[in-house]
Amino acid sequence: MISNSRNAGLRKISVLNILFCVTITSCTTLSTVKDGKPVRLSRGEFAEYAEATFRHHNLIVNEIITTFSLGDDDARASEELTRAEEKMSAVCQPLNEMVNATVERRKISLWAKLRLPDQVPQCADATRSVERILSVMQ
Repeated sequence: MISNSRNAGLRKISVLNILFCVTITSCTTLSTVKDGKPVRLSRGEFAEYAEATFRHHNLIVNEIITTFSLGDDDARASEELTRAEEKMSAVCQPLNEMVNATVERRKISLWAKLRLPDQVPQCADATRSVERILSVMQ
């Protein structure tokens, strides 16, 4: 009798956990920030936003590499650019890791997925900051 009630309790907890996970991961819209404004995006729209942010970030990283790869140009890199690039690298790391995990078909934790709506806008903002500094330098 104790065994059956224990199993029923475990089944109930398992079902609740599954329902909670399904509810969270199947949301039709996500709240995030885009271009400095709070928005609600569908999962598909958010995926497009995240991909566009990732591609823009990579474009700016390539521009930094190209601009400062000759050695002598390193002196041109301002302290402001260095700080902005370090911040961009740090805040874009979770998005980069998520993309790499997806490409490599590695499992992505639910926690990592839930944090993306906050992390992608931070990456987008940091990338635009570096882009503005680079445009002034050129």
